[in-house]
Amino acid sequence: MADNDPIESHTEAGAGAKPSDQRSPRSIRFSDAEWEQVERAAEETDTSPATFTRNAALSVAAGRNAAASGALPSGIVELIKRIYLSTYILSTLKRDEMIDEGRRDHLDRTINAGREAQAFILDDTAR
Repeated sequence: MADNDPIESHTEAGAGAKPSDQRSPRSIRFSDAEWEQVERAAEETDTSPATFTRNAALSVAAGRNAAASGALPSGIVELIKRIYLSTYILSTLKRDEMIDEGRRDHLDRTINAGREAQAFILDDTAR
């Protein structure tokens, strides 16, 4: 399909909808490394880089990309808390065994990494 095909299938930004007006070319600058990322992502979704970029921009503009707005999708924060709690419980259960095996440093690093990840993600959602 051509990039300006009015019947082309779109992502959530306008799934199956025809554009209301004729599309006009726009210019946006990318570094070579950035464009390579766009090309890889477009390939994974089986779309052209231009279509991928347009659909991504429209999704963000329509507020459909929670990550771009700084908010996590509904339920994700609770899921993060549950994952952390599960990791903490499992680490606690394995604590004595790991200490007996001389792996206390590994245990401490695992617990600290979990705490840091949770704090980072939950702090990010508060902004």
